Amino acid sequence: MDTGPFFDLPETPRARQVSIVIPTYNNLSLLLECLGSLRLLDYPAELIEIVVVDNASTDRTQAVLKDRFPYVKLVTLDTNTGFAVACNKGAAVASGEYIAFLNNDAVVDPGWLKALFAALDAAGGKAVCAASRILSHNGEETEYDGAASNLFAAGRPTSVWGWPDNPEAPSTGSPVLFASGGAMLIHRATFLDVGGFDPAYFAYFEDVDLGWRLWALGYDVVYAPDATVRHIGGATGKRSGSHRRYTLWESNSLATVLKNYESGNMERILSAALLLQYKRALLSAGDAIKPADYRLSSPPDNNVSNVERMPKVSVAHIVAIDRFNSMLPHLMEERRTIQAKRVRSDAEILPLLGRAFEPQYAGTQYADGARALASTLELYGISDILSPNRVLIVGTADEASYLKDLASRLKDNNRVAIVQISPKPSESASQQFDGYTQHTLDAANPIVVRLIGFADALIVTPTAAQLDAVRSASAPIAVVGASSSSIERAIAINDPSDARVRDFWRISA
Repeated sequence: MDTGPFFDLPETPRARQVSIVIPTYNNLSLLLECLGSLRLLDYPAELIEIVVVDNASTDRTQAVLKDRFPYVKLVTLDTNTGFAVACNKGAAVASGEYIAFLNNDAVVDPGWLKALFAALDAAGGKAVCAASRILSHNGEETEYDGAASNLFAAGRPTSVWGWPDNPEAPSTGSPVLFASGGAMLIHRATFLDVGGFDPAYFAYFEDVDLGWRLWALGYDVVYAPDATVRHIGGATGKRSGSHRRYTLWESNSLATVLKNYESGNMERILSAALLLQYKRALLSAGDAIKPADYRLSSPPDNNVSNVERMPKVSVAHIVAIDRFNSMLPHLMEERRTIQAKRVRSDAEILPLLGRAFEPQYAGTQYADGARALASTLELYGISDILSPNRVLIVGTADEASYLKDLASRLKDNNRVAIVQISPKPSESASQQFDGYTQHTLDAANPIVVRLIGFADALIVTPTAAQLDAVRSASAPIAVVGASSSSIERAIAINDPSDARVRDFWRISA
């Protein structure tokens, strides 16, 4: 639904007042590096306010800031309230027209703020939030270059592209589902009006929830690939232990589903999300749980102590459900508010997910179970965009005509892309044809792995079947030869009983 701009943009871009809000907790050395990078920003200094929110650090953070950085507005909290609350506290005292949230273990490029505003200006009147491009501290790895999510609100810091519906990587002003809370810009009044980050989340996926909520309420979130930030990554969270992080990841994704989907869709998706969470709990236990012990037809149980010893990560999935239950009164109140004010339907937001049925757990056992559950609960019928029809055809340059023939036969009912493996990296290119996209890439190009990872199903030639990325894929695979007259039959890579080789799933020639 198009309701027009929510506030007036200037006719020509101008420098706007911005408050940079940095939550911190016992990370003084990294915070000092972060503040040092802000001194080099190519932006009018008089329009920048820096707000540091200290979550009860014990490492002299407050004393050092007061002594060495008197220009910083310091907000001190009595306890560690988590990322979401600290950001909200900073936003409440900020004076800027815009807020830039920044992790304390991040350093920014001089052009960071200008690039963020450029993305907002490029997108137009309803764009209120811009996402930075986040690299590892050494700049060699990418941590955020767009956004995606599966149907169950497990956000991913990369966009799905390379198919006809979205052939190119996101550029300046491209829509994304959410901006990483570690480095983002947002219109302050809008942030406060929509409720800010949900304080119940404490940390993790609060940015996915905010982005989803912004879209539902009629605002746009866009990408600023030139707004570069380098990030150590998890410098604070890693101290807490993986089982505690899993507890927050799992409970917060459930909360996002409950709050932001329309009635009818929410109930079906939340039911599936809960069932899959139990499956992840059991699979992550590995050999600690023997399914046969729980069958009445099994031999007598040797476990005389009647005690199971599960890894903490497995237990975390169950604890997360209990945490979600404790959050329900707050979440239902939030849901009522969002649904009463929503402007966009689920159908308008779902294309932003990228790959709705991306598995949340590695391996074909989980992926197959998730697909079966989605079919049983008729999740594919929620929207046409949810059809599992993102098909990737992989072969060599010598098989080009055959690959194109397969694409032509599949394009009417599927979103099809070809990866044509080239021995020459210099030949890398992408082209649009009638109904499908073709990528010419060498086997070592990381884009090959990315495209395979986002495919709903793979059609590969015998040579391409030997690629490591193909052999480890969880999507259904069919290996076909140029002499084959049909692609309806899946044949084994090496072993016909290999669980990775299955009949095609909702694909027909």
